[in-house]
Amino acid sequence: KSLNEIDIASIKGRGTEDIPDESSILALVPTTLNFIDKITTSLKNKEHLLLVGPTASAKTSIVRYLAYLAQTNLYYNNLHSDTAIEELIGGYMPTAQKGIYIWQEGLLPKAMKEGSFLFIDEFNMNELPEYFNTVFDDNYIILPQGERVDAQPTFRIIGAMNPPQYEGRNTLSPALRSRMKEIWISDVIPEPELKEIALFYLNGSISQEGRVSQSKGEKTIFNSGIEITSELTASSSIGQGSKSGAFTFARASSYYKKVLSEKELIEELAYRGNLDPGQVRKLQER
Repeated sequence: KSLNEIDIASIKGRGTEDIPDESSILALVPTTLNFIDKITTSLKNKEHLLLVGPTASAKTSIVRYLAYLAQTNLYYNNLHSDTAIEELIGGYMPTAQKGIYIWQEGLLPKAMKEGSFLFIDEFNMNELPEYFNTVFDDNYIILPQGERVDAQPTFRIIGAMNPPQYEGRNTLSPALRSRMKEIWISDVIPEPELKEIALFYLNGSISQEGRVSQSKGEKTIFNSGIEITSELTASSSIGQGSKSGAFTFARASSYYKKVLSEKELIEELAYRGNLDPGQVRKLQER
């Protein structure tokens, strides 16, 4: 499927200043499009989602991009073992006046009222999600001050987690898992797609169909860059846990964002003789 064939309009919720910006745009390679299609279909079918996959498999990136495409607010919470329920539902906060407290709304009721997406990362690091059964089943919640919040039709909870075998992760109860649609997000990506993703981040452009057009010169420069970044990541922690020699989303998205900045890549290519002085100047002036 191409992006135009995915019914993203069907999941559009409220969009204000909390829509992810253009930095969330991903290269539309087939693997990414497949995940976007699966997630969109589930959201369209009114399912809350649980994305499961290894560290740095692009779970967060895919959700941010989908919210950007749907022009829908996306609220983010990263759970940890000490996260209190007030961080999600809200709580009474002190004011400048001694003994006076005011109610401060949390992300969960805010997203429910708007019909927005609430993204909860590290979903199995805390038992808090186990307490939201009425949200999953009946789309409402009773807040501590007595207010009942009913969710708008486009409200969705999207959780993301590593498998429970990872250190510090909890095993979710069957009751909670049965209330969400689980989608496995693999960190393995075919090498041809890796090249498209890397070139996308280097050049900042890609076609609607998810294909990158390359001139002969660009191919030479790009392939040299892949060799460099492959060498760098071979001994790094990026993409750990994958099959030996497999290219991963973590590596693909990190090549030009984390491992090498564009400036460093150009300098390295020039040092190795892969770029002549004219090419270096052309890239630096872009």
